[in-house]
Amino acid sequence: MKKSTPNISISKVAKEARVSIATVSRVLHKHPSVKATTARKVQAVIQDLGYKPGKHSSPRNPRQNRSPLLKHHTVLLLWTGGRAHTGQQLQEGVATAMRRHNINLIVDYITDNWTPPPVLRQGQIDGILLHGPPLTPKYRKFLSKFPAVWLYYQGGSEWGDRVQPDHRLVGQLALQYLIKQDCSNLCVASYAPTSDTHTYHTERSDAFQQAAHLHGYECQTIGHSLPQPKSQRGLYEFTSKIIENFLSLPNQPDGLFVANDLCANVHDQLIRNNITPMKDVILVGSDCDNIADQRHLEPPPVMFDINAYTVGQLAVQLLLTRISLPNLPRMTQLIEPEILIP
Repeated sequence: MKKSTPNISISKVAKEARVSIATVSRVLHKHPSVKATTARKVQAVIQDLGYKPGKHSSPRNPRQNRSPLLKHHTVLLLWTGGRAHTGQQLQEGVATAMRRHNINLIVDYITDNWTPPPVLRQGQIDGILLHGPPLTPKYRKFLSKFPAVWLYYQGGSEWGDRVQPDHRLVGQLALQYLIKQDCSNLCVASYAPTSDTHTYHTERSDAFQQAAHLHGYECQTIGHSLPQPKSQRGLYEFTSKIIENFLSLPNQPDGLFVANDLCANVHDQLIRNNITPMKDVILVGSDCDNIADQRHLEPPPVMFDINAYTVGQLAVQLLLTRISLPNLPRMTQLIEPEILIP
């Protein structure tokens, strides 16, 4: 084993292992979504390089690391769609950045009978990070007086900055991969687009279809006339319907891109209908963070790492920039996704 050296960083480990920084972080934190082969590869690079997480970070006095522009040194991370079942990496990225800047982090969820926490009602926060669907007019009016950054998905378009994955690039990369696999009959599954704003699955689906058209490929669609379900039972019924549509298509697709969050459901339904993913049809889709345990998916599909950890960290930095320079034009940062090929 090589001796540890102060020049080794987590980005160096990621580069040598040919994975993202977020994947290295997942390995270090023993995240269940990391495949065993990937974890072993990253651990081998860590051992070879002698990387020691956090060992070479410079000790700081917490007070010296505090931003003089923050009045309360408190930020709220608000999930606007109720309690979150995914987003662990996103929250870890936010929390890590908050600790670096010595900022208190409060996490809350908007539910049907949501009551804002006392520090929010009293205005004792410096800014808000928001993740989820757009706010109702009532909450938007109340929260829009604070500096804000939207994360991940569509969120609101009326105010606030934004850090999100490049959803159009997800669709384009999916198309490129299927072409390289010699797929000629392509299909994309998604939800119906909404009228008020483009959701992430609409952006991905549109980009996939446009790229297919530019490359001269026919692209069939399933699920685009069906609204997004609100319950687990609704998701199951939705998936059953789109698989029925898939099986009835005149030209049976050999490449399927799932632009929404139903890759695991589609995978299971295909197998139940005696269609083997990655053999009878190449399956691409879903963010790895949207699947609690990917190890049950056999054969494993192609998925995307949208670098949620990095999104969380950059969102904190963008929020601090907005607080220090409030008159800047609204800003959007797009994070490049990584395609995960089994």
